[in-house]
Amino acid sequence: MTVKTQKDKGRGQFFRLLCGLAAGCLALLSAESAKTAEAEAQVVSASLQVRAGRVLVVANREFPDSLEIANAYMRARGLPPANLLEISTASAVAVDAATFEEEIMTPVRERLDLLGRAVDYIAITRGVPYRTARKSTAAALMFGGFDQIKERHGFFGQERAFDGTIPVFGISLRPTTGLITYTVEDALKLIERSLVRYDSAAEPGRFYLCQGAGPRGIRNQQIRQALLMLEARGARATQVGNHNIRNRNDVMMQVTGAPTIHLSSNTYLPGSIIDNMTSFGGYLLEERNQSSITSFVQHGACGAYGTVVEPTNIPTRWAQLSMPARYASGFNLIESYLQTILDFSLGMVVGDPLLAPYARPPRLELREREPATSSLEVVAREGIDNQGVAWMEIWLNDEQPVATLVPMLPGGARATLVLRSGEDEIFRREHVLAGHRPLPQLLREFAVQPSDQLPLEIVPAGRYGDKLLVRVGPALLQHGGITVGLTIEHNDKSHARTLPLGTMPIMGRVAILDFAGGEAWPGDEVRITAAGEMALARAGHRQSAAAIAQMTIQRLNERHPAFGEDGDWIAAQGPGQQVWIVHKSNASRRTMPIILNIQRAPRSEFAPELKEGRLSWSTRPVGAIGETVLAPYLPTSEMRQNIGFRRDQLPIGFNRFTVAAGTPAGAEDFTALEIEADDPERPLPRVQWSGDLFNPGDDLRLRIRATDWLDEARPHLIVNGRAVAAFAPAEEEFTYALRMPEIAPGLHEVWLEWLEDDYVGKIAVPRRPLARSRPHRLRVRRPLTAGLELESETLPPGQAVELKLQGPYLHAGVRIEVAGRELELRRDPRFGLRWLTDLEPLPSGEYEIQVTGDPDHDQAGTLGTR
Repeated sequence: MTVKTQKDKGRGQFFRLLCGLAAGCLALLSAESAKTAEAEAQVVSASLQVRAGRVLVVANREFPDSLEIANAYMRARGLPPANLLEISTASAVAVDAATFEEEIMTPVRERLDLLGRAVDYIAITRGVPYRTARKSTAAALMFGGFDQIKERHGFFGQERAFDGTIPVFGISLRPTTGLITYTVEDALKLIERSLVRYDSAAEPGRFYLCQGAGPRGIRNQQIRQALLMLEARGARATQVGNHNIRNRNDVMMQVTGAPTIHLSSNTYLPGSIIDNMTSFGGYLLEERNQSSITSFVQHGACGAYGTVVEPTNIPTRWAQLSMPARYASGFNLIESYLQTILDFSLGMVVGDPLLAPYARPPRLELREREPATSSLEVVAREGIDNQGVAWMEIWLNDEQPVATLVPMLPGGARATLVLRSGEDEIFRREHVLAGHRPLPQLLREFAVQPSDQLPLEIVPAGRYGDKLLVRVGPALLQHGGITVGLTIEHNDKSHARTLPLGTMPIMGRVAILDFAGGEAWPGDEVRITAAGEMALARAGHRQSAAAIAQMTIQRLNERHPAFGEDGDWIAAQGPGQQVWIVHKSNASRRTMPIILNIQRAPRSEFAPELKEGRLSWSTRPVGAIGETVLAPYLPTSEMRQNIGFRRDQLPIGFNRFTVAAGTPAGAEDFTALEIEADDPERPLPRVQWSGDLFNPGDDLRLRIRATDWLDEARPHLIVNGRAVAAFAPAEEEFTYALRMPEIAPGLHEVWLEWLEDDYVGKIAVPRRPLARSRPHRLRVRRPLTAGLELESETLPPGQAVELKLQGPYLHAGVRIEVAGRELELRRDPRFGLRWLTDLEPLPSGEYEIQVTGDPDHDQAGTLGTR
């Protein structure tokens, strides 16, 4: 290992002189990381192993549309049952902070504790409030509580994939988006169109960077650089001298700024984003005089960002225009926004957090080699040449881990870790493998603990130990522009990965003495009394103000018992001629009484800003830390595994093997294969289902032809992987009411499992069934009248009127009937939650409104009387 430093050239003077705080700052974050990792390890070991996915989906059990959207998303992304959390709260728009903590945050926190390290993101569905007090619910969930929201989240400026197992500057984050749309139909289209993959940034459409209008044009000066960044990634991009585009059939992204924007004549492609800078875009289900980002999804966009309260045009609350290039390079929706929005406290991203049309995940194959051999062949191939495959997992029935694979590196491979500032090398460590080793074992060789001499920490990190967390303190940050690179070399091939450090200011309470001004004359003196002890700095001859400031620092740190090596406080050179007094823990909010007395010689004009009396304290950046997470590119183009099993060791009947794999860049994919295990001596009971299309609340009836070997086992009804009901052993007929929240509207996969114990309502507890029936798919119709509202229940008699309705289940093709007249609905072009129809004059009286739709999906109903 070599460590190099360079002489200070006047850069970062304040941070240079605070370098004594660096080790404490790093140690504080290191302790937090270790505590988090230990807690997560305990959770994982305490909860019996079940498969968990990257996204925790939060739905409101009070709203059928919320649950239907959640189930559809779970199915599309292959998420296991434990990743669905049902909360109960009355409002779909806003809650106060206390309600958020009790009804939303507490159950989310409990589920995250249960699932441990698996979850990276949270997605809330329509029906979960998106505003908490005067902040975004997404921000409150991301930080882990309303009181924990910060105006800087730490992922800003990072150029890496997010990994929820690694705290960002010591803070555990769960980035959150909303699957919140005007209607369920909009949400289902959004989910489907978010699964798209493109082969290159040049496909299939164009990035339009529009001029923002008036005060919404503060990003206009960034457009030229944004075009260059997109072109460097091979994307097609166009600068538009207006805030609108029209008649474009190839929109992949539109960035603009205007109160309202034109949408109807454009074609927004699968995976597209609209980013509009305007005040009320995040008022998702509320009617305002500005374009809501919900309307963008209505017209085909798959992602959008807005604020849930008035943000003004403060630049830190909006995405920098490097965001399109981040997205085009393969980062997902929420990564692209968090990397480019500094202050997310008011923000809401609508869309699938995993939306990443330009990512290239591994290509997966899962097949039975030969049915007679009872073995599977699993292959994961890299999606981009020389990027490698970072990991692969294989699960049986979401509850039994079969294998976890990480790259094996060959003996003789050389790995080199280098920190550079420009062309200057400031740290190097090399390691040559003596034999074949898994990547996590290699990365452990690069671990470094911080010290006063070297404020650098390197920690193996990540869900699979396949990443390096690198942090540096002020003494290294002063070099500026630091990058971290790891190169793995073998057989004349080199696999390099280099990332810049992101930086985060450390905020603390500071008492400031400003020595700016004239020279000190003989006899000028400064007395500082703190904690009952005094420190004295006296000029013995004509001296500069800077010299007296340095003398004051020396007297406090070397002679005052509350300061220096044995004390809790430190004095340091601040900007200009200032002396800053801070607590050693850096981010401490502590203060202490400090009294300043000044004696000036006759005619002395020394330090006119210094005033006698008690010093005041203010919150300032008192240091900074740099951080990045390096995921090496690997010489592992393919992972291959043969899985052998004995069919008599599997539950009789239906079984599912699931394979997931990911790349160092964070792109993931999954596939599944169903296998049926049979045993002539233990036949699978035959199950008859009473149908496959039901109305909400209908009874599902089952008939089972019993078998002797299962007489003591209890049949369980499994819905989407969850046990919702258990029946008595050996019974042959069962009835189950299809009611919320267990059975929401939409499509469901159901089957029976025969179990020795009762598993109803248990989450993340593996079941060991004796037998599983074949899956059966059933659909529950949507209740068209759920949440359906009339704008006015009283209309003038004898006049033609425009009837206005709104509701989550309205869609094109829904009809209403009033007084025997069937009327077609049309969508309001201004507010996509509202639907309109023209009603001819009716005499005074009360009329029932019948609502009908697609009989295969919608349950007709009656909307009150009028």
